[in-house]
Amino acid sequence: MHNEIKILRLQDGEDIIASYHIDESKMVVMNSPMSLFFKRISSGKSMVMMAPWLPLELIGENTAKLYETSVLTIIEPKKSLVDYYLSAVEDSNEMIKMNADAIDEALLTESDDEYEEDDGEGDDDEFEQIQDSIKHIKKNLLH
Repeated sequence: MHNEIKILRLQDGEDIIASYHIDESKMVVMNSPMSLFFKRISSGKSMVMMAPWLPLELIGENTAKLYETSVLTIIEPKKSLVDYYLSAVEDSNEMIKMNADAIDEALLTESDDEYEEDDGEGDDDEFEQIQDSIKHIKKNLLH
């Protein structure tokens, strides 16, 4: 079945825009899912923002499966939102490609056999550097 880009409102009220299809086991398969955030501004207008729904820095494939019962409704997005989504997916894919080596290095700095018992000094600095690196990447992925 071919993928369609839709807004999926989940049972918990979260809105996800994704290319999706229903597989043979009746699971909803979402490709490149993005969380949608709406913000009303004082002028009465609304702003739409989106961010990757999955932790792209940590996964191999940007795909998730949901039980059909997790989806409350499926909504047809405006063409302008679909265009914005496709641009955001492209941008996030580029950002992940650019940062893949840095992320892998940060996550895999030390293997299990390299751990040594020590007094723990310096661990906080290294942890903060990794957190800052991931925050920087996530900040750049929010549209």
